[in-house]
Amino acid sequence: MTWLIGHLIGIGISLGLTEGIGVGVLTGLVGVGGGFAIVPALVLLGNLSMSEAVATSLAIIALNSGAGLLGYIGQVSIDWQLAVSFTFAAAVGSSIGTYLSKFIPAERLQKWFGYFLIVVATFVLIQNRQAFEKVKFQAVNLQQSIAKSN
Repeated sequence: MTWLIGHLIGIGISLGLTEGIGVGVLTGLVGVGGGFAIVPALVLLGNLSMSEAVATSLAIIALNSGAGLLGYIGQVSIDWQLAVSFTFAAAVGSSIGTYLSKFIPAERLQKWFGYFLIVVATFVLIQNRQAFEKVKFQAVNLQQSIAKSN
């Protein structure tokens, strides 16, 4: 806890808390994986290198996931076989990615990560566009129904 307070003082308590709350709200609001918001925030606002931001993000996500899991245990059914197998596969992939990151310059990694975020953002916008079209269609049908009843 002392380290956390020291870190927040180092980057400014208000900036650190704002960064954390902002990422948390974004994650809760639109369901994006925390790393997508945490890594850029740590690089840009926390002045961490890309590799430090990735490692710090993973620690934050692990602790946050553990806290979230505790809230769900006993409340909903969890497919533990799927969770364990997916976690194992993700751990293998993470180990491979960590190894490969040693051979990729940080600047290139940041650029690739930026491109990846653009692709993900485009995908989310396309999904939301389809949802918006559905809502728009329903609104038009409602207007037509109201016009017919008048």
